[in-house]
Amino acid sequence: MNLQVQQVRFRLEEQIAKQKAEVEDLRLTLELRIRGAVEEKIRSRLQDMIRDTIQQQIEEKVQQQVGLQTISHSRPLSLYFFQLSAQIPEDLRQQVISHQRQILEVKTSLHNRLVGMNCLSKIN
Repeated sequence: MNLQVQQVRFRLEEQIAKQKAEVEDLRLTLELRIRGAVEEKIRSRLQDMIRDTIQQQIEEKVQQQVGLQTISHSRPLSLYFFQLSAQIPEDLRQQVISHQRQILEVKTSLHNRLVGMNCLSKIN
């Protein structure tokens, strides 16, 4: 009977050791799964927060730009022309004036020729 008690004790100790190993393995597995789930949840929330923050900043920038455009549209047009003319080099302005004169001369010449042709056709 002493032998049987020792065998039962030995089997129970083996089962206890095996179950302790299984419990430890299960604990490690659960720990990894929980850690992964927590990391994913944190990552997801951070991405949402970042997306929301970026969207909010974009909306604020757009509102600022719209506000600036509204303010700038309330300025007189002469101020716009002054600002634009300050950006155009002087030689380019002179070229534009020269070209405008040339265009006017060509238009005048064409007009005079057409008027002359019209007069000649009336005489004939």
